[in-house]
Amino acid sequence: LDEVGGALASVGALGEAALPITFWNSGSCPFAQRAWIALEEKQLPYKFVKVDLRAKPADFVDAYASVSPAADAQAKAKVPVVRTADGYTMIESDVVAEYLSDRFPDRGSQLMPDSAEQRARVRLLIATFDQTLGSSAFIVLRASGDELSQQLEKLEIDLRILDDFLIRHGSDDGPFLCGNLFSLAEVHAAPFVQRMLIVLPRFKKVDLPKLCRRLGLKRLTNWLSSVDRRPSVVRTGMQASDVIQAYERMFSDSS
Repeated sequence: LDEVGGALASVGALGEAALPITFWNSGSCPFAQRAWIALEEKQLPYKFVKVDLRAKPADFVDAYASVSPAADAQAKAKVPVVRTADGYTMIESDVVAEYLSDRFPDRGSQLMPDSAEQRARVRLLIATFDQTLGSSAFIVLRASGDELSQQLEKLEIDLRILDDFLIRHGSDDGPFLCGNLFSLAEVHAAPFVQRMLIVLPRFKKVDLPKLCRRLGLKRLTNWLSSVDRRPSVVRTGMQASDVIQAYERMFSDSS
């Protein structure tokens, strides 16, 4: 069924030809959650169209294929896809999130800081997260025996790198990279932070906040908990039990 999110009642007052937005999403994809968080942060009216990726509906496939340059775009159609009311369609989670930030700068929360230097730091945090915690945490999930011990050591190194990054480049005015401004870097990381805080204790008995506190990483501890508690992240996230079931299926399918 289609669902409606955002402030639909305000569309007429806005006079925005681009609103409301059609948002195709499976409801469980962490990548698509980035776009969903951005929609919520920008307080944009949107129509949520739930997609079964095992039986992709034609309107979703056509929308994806209208943008994707891939020769087999119809077969590879994936979430998220957004389409504005005036017909502009875009794909890929980070691209969609940045597009929404740029297209609707005066709506909802500001997702990028004003200065070019600070925007560069936001993009650098995105890259740094992916190169550290964003990859090592999920390598830990799949590791066992001696490899698990090695990967846990690597995880600790990556946590220290992230903490140092936030201390060196972050603002002291709030918990996020840019102080109280929840930026596209947090939008990017949030779905995976949310899942890490659920699945690492469940499957590997690794409690990230406790580990950070043991290592003395106060800045990172605050960042992780603040990202996880952000209302837009909570609203768009899966129930913990559903996350655990999804990872149990993933481990079962790969074994």
